[in-house]
Amino acid sequence: RWKTKDLNVQESVTYLGSCLSSSNPKLASATKIIIPSTETFAVDQTPPSWHVGTEVAKSSFEPMIHLDLGVFLLHKGNTAEALLHFQKQQMPLKNFPFLKISKRKMDGYLRSVGLLTTFDQELEDRKKGLNPKLKKLLNVKLDPPPASSRGQDRLNPDQRDTEEGAFIIPGDDKLSLFTLEKRLIESTNAKEIEDCIAKLLGAATHQGLTPRSLSTLFNGWELPIPVQHAVKNLTGGGLAFQEQIYIFVAKSRQLLNCKEYDDAKMMLLTAKSKLQQKFQQAYSAGGQINSYVLNLDKLIIMMDWEILLLDITQFVSEYPDGIDKDDIMDLKSRCRGCLERLQDPKTEVNPRSEIVENILVAFINLGEYSYVANFDKTQNQRWPFVEFIALLARVCHDLFMERKESSSSYRELWSAVLPIFSNNSGSSGTGMNSKKQILNISSKPSMLSSRSSLSWVIDRSCSQPLLSVWVSLLAKLHNHILDDVGVQIHADFLHIWPNILDDVTSSTSVIVELKNNRVSGSSKLNSKHIRDFLFSLLERATKITRGGEMFIWLRCLGDVHLASGSPSLAMKCYIEYLAMCTDFFERSNAPHWEDSKLFKRMIKCCEMLGCFTQAVVLSQFLSPEVDYSVAFGMAIEKTTNDASDSLYGFIWDLTILEFLINLHTKRNEMAKRQQAVKVMGLLELNSNNNEEIQREAISLRRSQFMRTLAKHYIFV
Repeated sequence: RWKTKDLNVQESVTYLGSCLSSSNPKLASATKIIIPSTETFAVDQTPPSWHVGTEVAKSSFEPMIHLDLGVFLLHKGNTAEALLHFQKQQMPLKNFPFLKISKRKMDGYLRSVGLLTTFDQELEDRKKGLNPKLKKLLNVKLDPPPASSRGQDRLNPDQRDTEEGAFIIPGDDKLSLFTLEKRLIESTNAKEIEDCIAKLLGAATHQGLTPRSLSTLFNGWELPIPVQHAVKNLTGGGLAFQEQIYIFVAKSRQLLNCKEYDDAKMMLLTAKSKLQQKFQQAYSAGGQINSYVLNLDKLIIMMDWEILLLDITQFVSEYPDGIDKDDIMDLKSRCRGCLERLQDPKTEVNPRSEIVENILVAFINLGEYSYVANFDKTQNQRWPFVEFIALLARVCHDLFMERKESSSSYRELWSAVLPIFSNNSGSSGTGMNSKKQILNISSKPSMLSSRSSLSWVIDRSCSQPLLSVWVSLLAKLHNHILDDVGVQIHADFLHIWPNILDDVTSSTSVIVELKNNRVSGSSKLNSKHIRDFLFSLLERATKITRGGEMFIWLRCLGDVHLASGSPSLAMKCYIEYLAMCTDFFERSNAPHWEDSKLFKRMIKCCEMLGCFTQAVVLSQFLSPEVDYSVAFGMAIEKTTNDASDSLYGFIWDLTILEFLINLHTKRNEMAKRQQAVKVMGLLELNSNNNEEIQREAISLRRSQFMRTLAKHYIFV
């Protein structure tokens, strides 16, 4: 046995080698080796307890030592010495495919036996001594070819890349190509991307191979079909130019999905600049316009539209802080110019539908309702989804510009959205089949093909008016499902939508059948889907709106939580709403203290949570007078989940205190009775006090109680 110490990699290799050689007589003559177990090493880093290790015969571990050293030496590039260890490990060499192993697997194996070196650092160290010409041609050699030795050919077979990227033995340049491809995929620097493309294509040409398409390196590089076709037709500019444009545009879309707007825009601007340079060179050199020049001109226009789409997406994502007034005017001008191309019969390139739809929704957010409403009428071809966006613009125009209480556009939008939330699409049956398809009948059923189309529009709605339309419509739909009027969602503009479902979704014959069979249309709506849309919409609305506008969404979000059976989250929203409206409960004269509907919902939440004493205190907040039936009904509950009598200090109504004293006396609850008597005897609650003292006492207890609720429901 030999005392051990902390060994580095080289010392470990030397130690293992000495165990196998005869240079150290003591180690070479050893017959047993200690194998550490979990009990050998202590947690507090005290010296190892080798007496609890396992002794095994050295002869049984010699093959494994040869194997570990062989793999390590192969990793270092000493292939001849590695072969000697592989031959001594007493197993056929063909059983160990170390010549075709990924870098990750190799590093993992070396890490498991404690012989890992930093591969990347070693690679960089070796590159420092390369010949500049070799670097330029990418014929990178990690090590000079070793002298031929016996068995050397078996260590240098023709290898193919594995799925994880091949670990190539020294003398092969595939590793350098792999590194360049990795850099090309990861880079967001235009200059570096150009260099990688040039080097990869140059390496293939130098080796006499047909260059592979670099645009297929990454599956996430996808272009819109019109742009892709135009780029593939850039045959006159050379393969490198074609690959550059494709990758720049593809990377811009990839960065756009990651919301890296500045980098994405830089990619598009670089692509546009290169296209303009080629266009000027081709036009000045030939002096005539051919298909190649026309294709360059089309692509330049397409790049402008892609930049416009990126700016619109950034505007919606960063609203209202992402753009100033001057930029908004410029954005409107560019959007109008893009849409005018659709009305030009001589144009050879039109913006694709995605760009048109984004522009129209952006115009609605910017208040250009009339322009969007009339845009659909000027088009020769019919786009159902554009019709839906135009209908949405007419609703906003009638509601916010004309101030109409009723309009046919309201009913059309209602009937267009309603089938999306039908619970019976695809239903089958015999006698009930016609009834199950009632909600699928719409005046314009083809406007929205699926919920994803509706979600697309809602996700791009950021202005206060447009958000109000969506919240009111979805809230009205959800209220049709609820049987309890007390938990219905409150929102502005609920009155503009129909009060019943059947008159706008069904034909006359179907309405008659519906009434004869007494089938409720509301039972056919999917409440889960409606709530999901409401949650997503309101959470986004609270983030992108400022000031008093946000308070409305916060209260509405509380209503949705209450309707969905989450009273704790509803209380959190209600308390946050009240705190913001009253400067954290400091403004005693705020009109929100008189909102009885809000406090009734809070009482409902407390009842659902079993916090009956909190409900008793909140019943005092109702105006114009206290609802004693609610207060007494909550007070008689024996089991409560709140602080019970410790909340009596927030009660200022003497009638409620008298009821509590009488109740605790009957139940022989002396401690609680004494607490109620103590509160009732306070001087500030004397009924003979003037109104100013009474108002001050009420205001103080009211604000203190709301802060207690905030601590309980918010700051947890």
